[in-house]
Amino acid sequence: MTHRALAKDFDWVLFGAVATVLLAGILTLYSASRQSWSETTATYYSRQAVWMLVGFCFMTAAVVIDYHRFVAFAPLIYGAALLGLIVVLVLPSQEQTTKRWLGFGWFQVQPSELCKVATVLMLVWYVDAIKAKIRRPHFFLGVVVLVMVPLVLVLVQPDLGTAFLFVPVMFAMLYLAGSRTKYIISLGLMGIAASPVLWHFLKDYQKRRLVAFIKPDVDPLGWGYQTIQSTITVGSGKFLGKGWLHGTQARLNFLPAQHTDFAFSVFSEEWGFLGASILLGLFLLIIARSVQIALHARDFAGNMLAGGLAAALACHILVNIAVVVGLMPVTGFPLPFVSYGGSSLVSMMTLIGLLLNVRARSRIF
Repeated sequence: MTHRALAKDFDWVLFGAVATVLLAGILTLYSASRQSWSETTATYYSRQAVWMLVGFCFMTAAVVIDYHRFVAFAPLIYGAALLGLIVVLVLPSQEQTTKRWLGFGWFQVQPSELCKVATVLMLVWYVDAIKAKIRRPHFFLGVVVLVMVPLVLVLVQPDLGTAFLFVPVMFAMLYLAGSRTKYIISLGLMGIAASPVLWHFLKDYQKRRLVAFIKPDVDPLGWGYQTIQSTITVGSGKFLGKGWLHGTQARLNFLPAQHTDFAFSVFSEEWGFLGASILLGLFLLIIARSVQIALHARDFAGNMLAGGLAAALACHILVNIAVVVGLMPVTGFPLPFVSYGGSSLVSMMTLIGLLLNVRARSRIF
């Protein structure tokens, strides 16, 4: 495919929306770092800028290389991602409660973030290989197994939030693959029925988060503190906000994790309801363009790939916003392109690159 043909069918609307959100993310991280200034937080926005450059490199590769090649090498990519998850669990960790990162000098990589795209590619490879056989029970279970392996490895870290992401992606891709509706519904009912059992496998802090979500005022200075302070921060922005760098909740350090999970709270306080609505509108545009790409893909593999990636992206955005405004328990979900996190940023920009890839090749036969 020539560069001229690639540029002709390039989705500049999707790219422009993502670039705008990335700019909003850098501004938010600078504000969050400046307001709680220390030797550690001062490097957040600058490191994010470096990761953004790395992300653009991955995005470019994901656009230029035909997505069929990524699908063809999906088993190797998936295997490497699983190996990363296993290595994280095996190697000793400085943290006592979680094992999520691999350290390489001054930066760390979170394999679970990279495993999201790898799992989608593996599912596309599997379903594209079996086609209509997905309607048979044992081939249907093959999809479930491919998702459950990384899900369990991530759950053991433990990282309940990231593990949760694999579930809606699995259901979305089963639907797109043409699986029998009764199988999908049965799988969903089995998951709901198994929920009480899952409670006994949760860590104590995860149980407290769920209890705090139901009734935050039970422990307002403990496990309910993040939810309470987040909703206060969002509401304090009112309609027009307090202005960039003038957020009091962030500056006075009332809001924990303001540069990661609750970056949207910082943005809402400074830019108000109007600014938050514009940012949510950009996210809605990104999701809408992603769905449109899936609907107009040139082949089954493109449809599955774009649909799975769109589901992962939408889930990320919806869960983070829901947590920030108190509609879901705290899960540790970053907001794509806004929250601090190198692995998450590179993963999401690679995801966008693959979507642009499918779009650019949608009219080639």
